[in-house]
Amino acid sequence: MNRTGDPSVGVLLARIAALQAENHQLADRVVKLEEELALARLHRFAPRSEKH
Repeated sequence: MNRTGDPSVGVLLARIAALQAENHQLADRVVKLEEELALARLHRFAPRSEKH
């Protein structure tokens, strides 16, 4: 039963797929940022001889 104005199953599945893709992209960005942060911390706390 589909009321007027309610999205169809196909529309909802398309929205879910789009949100899953966006979630995957954001998760990848978070991983890259965490890696960059870890490298920055290593560089910051490295002895002077290792910084050059």
